[in-house]
Amino acid sequence: LAVDRLTLFLFRGPATAGEMLRRASYVAEGVPPLPAHMTSWRTRVAPTVMALSPLVVADAQDEPELLPERELFRQMGTRSILLLPISLDGKLRGVLSAASVRERRDWAAGEVEFLGTAVRLLSAALRQTELVAELGRERDRLRVLFGLAQTIHRSVTEEEVVEAALLGLR
Repeated sequence: LAVDRLTLFLFRGPATAGEMLRRASYVAEGVPPLPAHMTSWRTRVAPTVMALSPLVVADAQDEPELLPERELFRQMGTRSILLLPISLDGKLRGVLSAASVRERRDWAAGEVEFLGTAVRLLSAALRQTELVAELGRERDRLRVLFGLAQTIHRSVTEEEVVEAALLGLR
């Protein structure tokens, strides 16, 4: 895509809480990286992305709806920006941001669709990792219950059963 900056933001839990889980970024040579801490966007950006809609801006300095963010975009050196929400189960879990720093860019529909496809694949991969982790937790719970059942099966007195249950469930 020949972008100046490509950044992936993922949130821990609901994005409304704002806790960033991970940030990965590609930065073209000679382009400053994003600051470590960024203020939240308050106008068009947040509601659009929270609604799971892409935000396509050819010129962040001339976009009237982005007036409150103009200084932030100027500080970041962002001229044109494309934000694509990453959702899992209909909830915002992250954002993929493509930015042009050096010049104004009119994002082509094919570019938006290409990154949209990448975001859908990323969402599926994130969901898969969550399911694998959930299966691991369930396996661990079943292992405990199976061990408890074996111990109880070997017990011959009521006292041994109670002690085995207490030890197995701690």
